[in-house]
Order: sequence, then C-alpha cells, then structure tokens
Amino acid sequence: QGSTTSESKIVPSLSGLNSFTATDLIRAHTLRGDSASARRVLASFEGEDLCVDGVKSCKWGENGKADTKCYNSVMAAVVSAGDIEAAEEMYQLMSGPDRFPSNRPKRSLVTYNTMISAYARVGRRQDAFGTFKSMQTSGIKPDKFTITSLIKAVVADGDFETAQNLLRDMKKAGIKVDVVAYNT
Repeated sequence: QGSTTSESKIVPSLSGLNSFTATDLIRAHTLRGDSASARRVLASFEGEDLCVDGVKSCKWGENGKADTKCYNSVMAAVVSAGDIEAAEEMYQLMSGPDRFPSNRPKRSLVTYNTMISAYARVGRRQDAFGTFKSMQTSGIKPDKFTITSLIKAVVADGDFETAQNLLRDMKKAGIKVDVVAYNT
C-alpha cells in the first residue's frame, strides 16, 4: 500500500513493451474515450515528445514503428472527442497508399472513412468530398460507410439530388445499399 517500489508498478519498465502493447494501450484509451492518452501512447511509442492537455508523453525505451492500425485508432479517438484538428494532423502524418517507400503508416480505407465521416459530422462537406477524391485518386475503392458519410454531408446541406445520385452510384459500383444508407 502506497509503496513506490518497482514491484508495485503495473509496468516496471517501458523498455520491454512492444507494438502489440502499444496497440492494445491505444485501443484501451480509445474505448475509454481518452483521446489525449491515446495520442501520448502513440507519441511515446514513436519516441516523440508530445504534451497533450498539460501531460507530457514518456519515453518508450526503444522507439517503435506504429502501424496504420495504431494511427487509425488514435484518429477514431480524437474524432470521437470532437478534435477534428488533431485528426487532420494524424491524417497528414500518414503517407498516401500509393507512395512507396515511406517511414510512415499508409492511409487505408478506414483512415479515409474516418476523416470523411468526421468532416460530414461537422458540416465540412467540401473537405469530405476532397478527402473522397484523394481516396479515389490513390486507388482505394469506397465502401458503404464512405458513401453513407457523403450522403450525410449533402443531406445536411439540403442537397437531396446529390444524395440520390450517390445512392445510384453506390448501386452501380456494386456496393450493397442498406437501410442505413436509405435512412441517412
């Protein structure tokens, strides 16, 4: 009780932690809605000094290489917290899927969907469609979540004609249209 010896610590040293641990910690903080801690874990794992909400990230031991899954998890956490600017920073840190080689994780369908959905939620229709265009240019095909987010963006502007066109394009592309898409 109250002891500060290494036996009482959950993790006595950060030097033995690996990418699986980092991913699990990020995911745990994301599920708790703690985007600041998720960002600090990512920064610590990559060996960066980052101060979020007045708390500085610690050194992880050996610097790791975070993957796309780590970045997408942190992006989801900051979007859920309403911090679109932090999500945009994460997005910019990632490389496009068509770039090779890169030291940074590559954007995936989940990355693009997260940003498109975030922009649609805050009424940034142009940014949602700009991200969609970037996704298409990079060769990643949209799925029902992509199109549903775009529909939300145009419906919020009262543009029902574009929403209908998106539904039609969704069917043409062979993307299964479900109740969620129709009720968006």
